[in-house]
Amino acid sequence: MVGVVQWLARQLVELKTGVQFPSPTHMFTETLDQISKLRKQISSNLQQRGLIGEKTPDQLISEARDIMRRKIEFRDTTIDSRTFNQATGVLGSIGKFDTQIRQLTDQLAQTLKQQYPEIPASADSAESLVCGTLFLLDKDSSNIDRPLTAANIIKNINSQGAIDLLVFTCPEVEYSYLTGPDSSYFIRATSGKNTFDLQWQRNRQMFRQLSVASLPIRVNLIVGELDEESYIFPVLGKFGTNSYILNQLRATYRQSLSSKMSKNYPGVEFNVLGWSEVATDLQPQLPLASFNYLEEEKAQMRELMRPGKYYDGVLNPTDEQLTEICRLKMVTYATQGLVLKKLFPYAVGLQNESPAKLRSLMLNAGLTAMGLKNIPFIYPYNIKL
Repeated sequence: MVGVVQWLARQLVELKTGVQFPSPTHMFTETLDQISKLRKQISSNLQQRGLIGEKTPDQLISEARDIMRRKIEFRDTTIDSRTFNQATGVLGSIGKFDTQIRQLTDQLAQTLKQQYPEIPASADSAESLVCGTLFLLDKDSSNIDRPLTAANIIKNINSQGAIDLLVFTCPEVEYSYLTGPDSSYFIRATSGKNTFDLQWQRNRQMFRQLSVASLPIRVNLIVGELDEESYIFPVLGKFGTNSYILNQLRATYRQSLSSKMSKNYPGVEFNVLGWSEVATDLQPQLPLASFNYLEEEKAQMRELMRPGKYYDGVLNPTDEQLTEICRLKMVTYATQGLVLKKLFPYAVGLQNESPAKLRSLMLNAGLTAMGLKNIPFIYPYNIKL
């Protein structure tokens, strides 16, 4: 409520004076640039002292503070003079820069907390920064998931000490192979353009902005690699594919994708997980209301089946077959939501599929049917909501 009042007050001042305050996005960018310069200065100073190695500057600073606290406050006799002097040197060489960073991040956290009343008043600086950053990136300005997003972020930081994100990517395929003699090789074994990495500029911007909180960023990247076995093959047949070859190709692809993510997004921890590694035979009992969007999904699938699109004109189901494919697809998504919620209970989803809101509804359908908390999603990409 405080954030809303302050926002309204700001609007009144702007209307009366004609002077516009900097937007949160503009302020965020300026602050982030200042913090980046200060962090470079810290790295440079530590490098000059020969202290940069396997540990990051943040780790060195944290360890130095801990040593000083144990030695001075608790008179820890296990800390020798060499260790104490090294800690003193670390803090002496970068102390003023670190203090400036703390002041900047605290100010930014307060600004974001004022802008977004969904951030709890009890949230600390790091928690406020992560919540506010994701809300700034969200293309859905009226996203009803924001309170749950904030709750998940805070719980995950408290339990894991990290930012946990959850996102799907489609496997890379050549559906034209399905009608040939080597049908199993419709799955690519090497990552080229996957649906997550197509947004690499936006992803890099997001990770850079999240780094302001100085917390590990963990992206749980789920490869939806069993779509064919889940809702295509049961209706249209297996096209002569070999399950052993499919599994081998998928495993090779995951390794390739993992290497690519590490290279493209340094400093971000990627947990590439294939659906085949966690799939379950669980079939959630969905109420009829869960299938209210069946016709919308059928229209979406027809579009994907056109030549040049995802299925490249290879699949030509009857209307009855397409209805069953879409029904099974909705059950598959609901199952995935149940499993992923159990694996990553406090993760926040990045929705990169389209239509975005429909995909989020499908993933949460099983959780909703069972009266469980949904996976909260934000929409950071320029896709159809």
